[in-house]
Amino acid sequence: MDSQIKNIDLIANYMCAYQKEHNIKGRCCDNVTILYDIIKSTFKLLNPVFKNVVVSYIVNNTSYICEGHIVIQLDNGCLIDPSYEIAKHKDSSYLDNFETFREMVECNDAVKPLINGIEKGFNRFKGYAKRMNNGAFGVSNSTYYNNLVKYLFDKGIIGMPKNDLQHLNYVTNIETTS
Repeated sequence: MDSQIKNIDLIANYMCAYQKEHNIKGRCCDNVTILYDIIKSTFKLLNPVFKNVVVSYIVNNTSYICEGHIVIQLDNGCLIDPSYEIAKHKDSSYLDNFETFREMVECNDAVKPLINGIEKGFNRFKGYAKRMNNGAFGVSNSTYYNNLVKYLFDKGIIGMPKNDLQHLNYVTNIETTS
């Protein structure tokens, strides 16, 4: 399984390179759906799931929180983030349990409203992940999906794109912030 995870990580890195090159932001649902489809069609023994997380990271000595983000979780618990906007931060911390996040943050009266807002965003994305895991996938732009799959194929990272990739032409309206 380690070699499979390395290959999946390589695919995610190329996905991030595409997003960086084209200044793509706010497409975590599309990104994880593309990676999910690739994993399901290429690594048939793995059972990826969509997982919502809260992500903290530091840029120029300033801490940031992304309360609404979706990643892929593999059978062994490994989280894979194919979204450049978040994954580019080297010191990112991903938590899939909001109570753990709450316990880590020193919560005083001034911080409580911020924590409550973060929790609302987290729970909204929890709903997205649940719907995605139940088959209501979050591809918001089929052109983006097709272009990224073509890019991965053209770079030799994946084999011939198959018409049976589950979501190739499936479009739904899911608003996301990451």
